[in-house]
Amino acid sequence: VAVEPPVGIPEIALLEDLRALSRREGVTLYMTLLAAFQTLLGRYAGLEEVVVGSPQAGRDRVETEPLIGYFVNMLVLRTDLRGDPTFRELLTRVRDVVLGAQTHPELPFERLIDELGLDRSLRYNPVFQVMFAFQKAPHPVVAPPGLTASPVSVRSGAAVFDLTLEVTERQDGLEASLGYHTDLFDDATAIRMVEHFRRLLEGIVEDPERRLSRLPLSSEEERRRLWDLCLGTIVERSADIDLGFLARSFELAGGAIRNCATTAAYGAAQFGPPLVMEDLVTAVIYEYRKMG
Repeated sequence: VAVEPPVGIPEIALLEDLRALSRREGVTLYMTLLAAFQTLLGRYAGLEEVVVGSPQAGRDRVETEPLIGYFVNMLVLRTDLRGDPTFRELLTRVRDVVLGAQTHPELPFERLIDELGLDRSLRYNPVFQVMFAFQKAPHPVVAPPGLTASPVSVRSGAAVFDLTLEVTERQDGLEASLGYHTDLFDDATAIRMVEHFRRLLEGIVEDPERRLSRLPLSSEEERRRLWDLCLGTIVERSADIDLGFLARSFELAGGAIRNCATTAAYGAAQFGPPLVMEDLVTAVIYEYRKMG
């Protein structure tokens, strides 16, 4: 397992915009960030339903407040992305999902697994493999007279889930930390995911009426780099393609070729790491050749 150091998203204006959007839509900041994260996963994997787990403190009764012990329970949050809704529409769906899950927070996740009759495996977690956690900044550290104290971040060193996104709300903005299985992801991919999450949040506050497929993930620089990579790979792997014909294809060929080329050019940034650039380029070349 690896856990990237927390990545600051320090723009207080962005945080205020997210808070304002949440108030207008009658949701919490947690719900807004959850919806954004599920949008990111849906775009990466091309899924119409996204399931994540989220920890619940389990201390919603006064009697449990003074007790020492582990009360955390995992809630399963399944969100429907079908129909390519606007982000504002998605917020309504996420709100219903979260409120529904919180109706029975005392049901232990282990009991849910037993009731569903699901097989347990040491290789993966049942029901969901991605976790989302949100918390406010911890209270100031109280130190005895004459001593100085500071919080220390402790990591377990073991990945329970394939991905774990932890977002902390601070006075100066948000802080995001991504834990991941190193068998599935590397450092560069994790950093890029957090940056995509940040860019997605910016796009959401700019226009929450955009459909999920149209919300931006990558920067202009990243898109230009991928475009150059795509064209270079096409030329390298298919020397017999008439570049003049390729250019005319963009103008005359219609939606199929244009969509394929667009997917190849922007695929890794817009839809995420699961898409393989080589496969996308092969698809573009195939379409060009098929046209004769």
